Amino acid sequence: MNESTTAPVLKADLVFQGGGVKGIALVGAYSVLEGRGYQTQNVAGASAGAIVGSLVAAGYGAKDLYKLLTETPFTSFMDPTWETKLGLVGKPLSVFMERGIYKGEFAHEWIQKALAEKGVATFGDLRNEGETSTPTGSPSGLHSD
Repeated sequence: MNESTTAPVLKADLVFQGGGVKGIALVGAYSVLEGRGYQTQNVAGASAGAIVGSLVAAGYGAKDLYKLLTETPFTSFMDPTWETKLGLVGKPLSVFMERGIYKGEFAHEWIQKALAEKGVATFGDLRNEGETSTPTGSPSGLHSD
């Protein structure tokens, strides 16, 4: 009997944790999974992990993520609020009044542009291969509960 054997499809559900600069390490971990043939099914993340997770869910591969990392001017993420310019009291005042010491405008524009390059503007734009939508109208792999 001549049976052809095919390698099983390796699938992974990914949960990326937060931690600022740790996002760079998450890209490295993802590249190892991708290099070993794993396909992403569902993605979740918090903070820096949410950024990496959203890019993976949008269709960025390891090489794309590496390129984004090397081309991004990370100091641009530090867009200070007016309060942070007030010296010693400025940063605590900014945290109290603005909920942070940076505006976040550069970060918002950066992620919006990166996702738009993959045709993603909302969660509804994310789909698993061959999927249009689930019976509830919510894309598979994205859960709000």
